[in-house]
Amino acid sequence: MADGVLPIDYTKGSLAAHEELEKIAKRAPQYQRNLPHVCSFWLKGFCSRGDECPYRYAARHEAG
Repeated sequence: MADGVLPIDYTKGSLAAHEELEKIAKRAPQYQRNLPHVCSFWLKGFCSRGDECPYRYAARHEAG
């Protein structure tokens, strides 16, 4: 027992371990924050880079 915290039995099939992991598990992936920004030129209809453009081509409702 360190700092008043009881150790959790993390052996295979442990219900306590499963419940603890459920508490800290992410519910949805955070992929949106890792996507490149939407091409501002593409939004205006002026991007001439095509496949070479490092930015994303997406509709305004997907960019949110």
